[in-house]
Amino acid sequence: MYPASLKQAILAQHKVIVICNAKPYGMLHFNETSLRENLGALHIERVIHGNSWSNFDLCIVFMQLLADSSLEDQPQSAKKPSTSSESPLLAFTQEPDAVHCLGTYHDLLEASKHSDGKILNFLDNPVSPDKTPPPIGIATDSEAEQGENANITHKRWGLAATAWAIHGGHIDAIGYATYVSPMTGEKCWIVAIPKRQDDLGEVSAFGEEYTKDLRNCQDWNIYSVLLRRGDTLYMAMVHNAGSQVKEDGSHIIPHLPNFSILHDVIAFLMLYNLIQLGSILDYRRYLEKYNNDIYDDETHIPFHDVQNYKEAKVHVHKLREWLFQHFLLDLEGEVGDGLSATNRLKAKSNAWLVMQCKVLILHKVEMEDREVVGEHSLVLAKDVKAAMEEDLLLDKDLGFEEHWPEGEVEDVQEWVKLWKDEAESYSYAFPVDPNGGKYVPKVQ
Repeated sequence: MYPASLKQAILAQHKVIVICNAKPYGMLHFNETSLRENLGALHIERVIHGNSWSNFDLCIVFMQLLADSSLEDQPQSAKKPSTSSESPLLAFTQEPDAVHCLGTYHDLLEASKHSDGKILNFLDNPVSPDKTPPPIGIATDSEAEQGENANITHKRWGLAATAWAIHGGHIDAIGYATYVSPMTGEKCWIVAIPKRQDDLGEVSAFGEEYTKDLRNCQDWNIYSVLLRRGDTLYMAMVHNAGSQVKEDGSHIIPHLPNFSILHDVIAFLMLYNLIQLGSILDYRRYLEKYNNDIYDDETHIPFHDVQNYKEAKVHVHKLREWLFQHFLLDLEGEVGDGLSATNRLKAKSNAWLVMQCKVLILHKVEMEDREVVGEHSLVLAKDVKAAMEEDLLLDKDLGFEEHWPEGEVEDVQEWVKLWKDEAESYSYAFPVDPNGGKYVPKVQ
């Protein structure tokens, strides 16, 4: 419908695009042949996200489910209807109703044949790109990684589930563009779109106020789309820094920052902060202190990755210094913030890095209070705080010590109480303009 050069621009303007009644992927059916050809062998054990509920059980507790949590995210200790002793599924734990179980695609087929069969949900099934090729004309993760010689043998992820399988609200962990195209059956896709760009930066968005059932205390716009075979849903990236415009499969306008635009200045400073955090955000750093019998790349940061972290810091620091030498941040309006135009940009950059570090620890503490783990359950808030102080506190150029809360408090929760204001909301986003004022970057 649209030339390749316009597709990326259209996707950038709309959070969600649905193309209906396109040519489907052949005449696929939910059977042994299609599962084997598209997802793999039927009798290999894989992880199932489900809790062994039958369709009858679901009818009884469905309303309670919507009020509490999703099937895949309920804790293993939660009380659920008991399962049949004849179940072919093998739970990871001794819990008969464990959320994460081992099973096969054959189990999935058997469950789908009976009206009271178990509700099963297979996620993260690697699929070769030639099975479901990515959309043409859109700069997705595959486009970027091809230039990095990344392994893209299995880049698409297939889903296979019985009817009524539900998984809760979530955000794409990596943030790349998402597309969904049912090969057989139907899928209801619910999308929550923030009303403000900075909403996703609020701790409350995915903290205490985040609900898996989308009761929407955040007051976002909620849309529901029923996708059938042949339909395709495109969902834009959660960020727009680094986008590309494509023309006939070739990049014609690589995204380069325009530092005369505040948006691009903020995008670069965000990248700077991520690189400064470096290994602090790498869960492997926190596993090194545990005695592991097998010492591999999953339990420590390899030497070449450590070097990459260090080199990236050197390069991005040079770029930031160049920015400070050639641009300043002016504050327009009849207001003041106590900073001069010449040092405001660096002061704001340093203060933002410290604030993001504090917010990350605050967020981690709140998640631990709610018994929600991150990428790895052994990564604790107190260890993240210690890593930040080890890497950043003595760097005079960052001014970290100037903004870092003082206090000889060992308990990380007590440390948070030293500076947290219950009346304030905390965000990862760049500080907002003062009332009546506007930040504007200018060439020196």
